[in-house]
Amino acid sequence: MCENFELLGFRGIVLLIDNEIKGYAFGVPLSESCIDEFVEKGDKSIPNISKVLFHEFAKNCCAGYEYLNKEEDLGIEGLRLSKLLSRPEFLLDKFIVAEI
Repeated sequence: MCENFELLGFRGIVLLIDNEIKGYAFGVPLSESCIDEFVEKGDKSIPNISKVLFHEFAKNCCAGYEYLNKEEDLGIEGLRLSKLLSRPEFLLDKFIVAEI
C-alpha cells in the first residue's frame, strides 16, 4: 500500500515531534464530495493526539470535499466517542448482510 500511496489516490499526514514520528493519518477520496480517513494512529502517551491528527488531516488533505468520513468505529467505545466528538453532520445506519 505504501509503495503505491499516490497511485492509489491516498492522502495523508505524519505528525513529527522532535523529529520523531508520533502519529499519522491517511485516507482516500470516495467520491467527488467525500473523503474517507480510514487510518489514524498516534502515540497514546500524548494527550489529545487523536484530535490533533483528525484536525490536521482535515486541514491538509480535505480541501474541496464537502464531507470527511471517519471510518467505522466497530462499536468500540473510545472510537465511537472520538467520532462523536468531531460533531458529525449525520451518522449512517449500519446493516449486516448474511447469506441464508
